[in-house]
Amino acid sequence: MFSVTSLGFLPFMALFVCLWYRVPQPSRWKLVLAANAVFCLSIDIGAFFAVALATAVVWQAAQHAQPEQPSRRGWLALGLAAALLPLLVLKYSGMLVPGLRDLYKPFGLAYYSLQLAGYLLDVWHGRTAPTPSYARLWCYAGFFLSLTQGPFNRYDELMPQLDAAAPQPGQWQRGAQRCFWGYFKKLAVADRAALAVNAAFADPSAYDRSQLFLCAVLYVFQLYADFSGYTDIVLGAGEM
Repeated sequence: MFSVTSLGFLPFMALFVCLWYRVPQPSRWKLVLAANAVFCLSIDIGAFFAVALATAVVWQAAQHAQPEQPSRRGWLALGLAAALLPLLVLKYSGMLVPGLRDLYKPFGLAYYSLQLAGYLLDVWHGRTAPTPSYARLWCYAGFFLSLTQGPFNRYDELMPQLDAAAPQPGQWQRGAQRCFWGYFKKLAVADRAALAVNAAFADPSAYDRSQLFLCAVLYVFQLYADFSGYTDIVLGAGEM
């Protein structure tokens, strides 16, 4: 299973970056689509096919949800239901069907579902033209760098970058430096602070007030370094 902060992500991303600079520019989004598929399948096969089906329904709904379409309200409702269903299953299915929730659990479905819903609403309001390609919508919604923990993307901002991105001088080096800085914050700061924080939170009676206060301060640094480190890794990888 991949995650952005796992060691397995490093060779995966290194291979992806090497291929990115060798693949012709018009086909680079297809390389991203392939990377998305590998990344998602490594997390969970069942959830992969479930979100693929949800994406297909949203893609079809968007074709009929444009401002000039007469039946667009029904298609909007259908598309939003398909986009948000995986998220609702993750949140509430444990009450109804034990075990079904585990199918979706590994995914950051809030990002996947809300990006699909955002795309559909942009089409509804006429801010974005619906893509004729199902594969391109899947490429956008399942973008592997932001699939598990964000950030949120918009279709009309992400896809043009994948289509027309041209490397600038020093861009690769800046991205690599930001990635390594993110790993430092995640592994050397957040994960180290977590050792003391978890021990204190598990048995607070074993520590005096000054030690608990110190662990509370460390917890703040842990949260900041964890989220900030992840963001630096994602942004640095994206810049590369």
